Amino acid sequence: MPPTSPPGPTRTRSGEVTGIRDGDVIRYLGIPYATAARGEPPVPAAARIGSDGEPVVLRAVTPAPACPQPSSRILDTLMRGALDGVERSEDCQALSITLPADLAPGETLPVIVWFHGGGYTTGAGDLAIHDPRALVVEQRVIVVAVTARLGLLGFGGGGSRRGAPGGPPANLGLLDQLEALRWVRDSIAAFGGDPAAVTAMGQSAGGDAILHLMISDGARDLFQRAIVQSPPVGITGGRERMFRAMARVTRSLPVDAPLDAVMRRQARAERASWASGIRAGLPWGPRYGHA
Repeated sequence: MPPTSPPGPTRTRSGEVTGIRDGDVIRYLGIPYATAARGEPPVPAAARIGSDGEPVVLRAVTPAPACPQPSSRILDTLMRGALDGVERSEDCQALSITLPADLAPGETLPVIVWFHGGGYTTGAGDLAIHDPRALVVEQRVIVVAVTARLGLLGFGGGGSRRGAPGGPPANLGLLDQLEALRWVRDSIAAFGGDPAAVTAMGQSAGGDAILHLMISDGARDLFQRAIVQSPPVGITGGRERMFRAMARVTRSLPVDAPLDAVMRRQARAERASWASGIRAGLPWGPRYGHA
């Protein structure tokens, strides 16, 4: 059965949205939870305003774009075409919600917030390989899939704020994920989700991100449980020398450089990490002691 529109708009902190009924689930795709200029921390997304000055209802029917990411033969082999045809955009701070189509009025369900893997370098929240339909239907939960900044755009800074020594904040991708969790706290009840029963769930780098969020003051009370799948805990320590080698490659890149230049510089920085051995398997990612 082809997707059809579910009844009525749903009010969120970033405006009203409508989704699509897709068989036994309802989907709201690509809802912006934040906006951010390159190198800047995220700010909550505001409702869109039309030319008449009135708020515009967002038709949330398009999957979130992936963060731009360089292509390589190795990554293409690992992903097996999962990113084929997926839009890429620096404006990637968006989330998608999947819930049972037979949710009864007044019914409240637990929530899973999904953080994808990919070494903080590749992937996106809305890839077909992450389709949460079976999880939603079989376990009767609401799943929120998050897309955030990756690679040099998400973890290439070395400072705590823009203009500080080291440039942009080091953990912009993690700050994006925090903002997504705040959006869930503020808005998920409108979809039948329980903001007091939120489980953060992530695989590989997504699981590693959850471990960092668990010790972040900014994540306090944003989720109550965690499912951490195959995080790369054995290679995440002692990486400062590697980060410094990568920073020597990226520090001269202007903040307004063309995107293709950013991707080329990211690939060069990753090659600079190879001298660090096994730690080069995760060249990007959160840094302790940085915002």
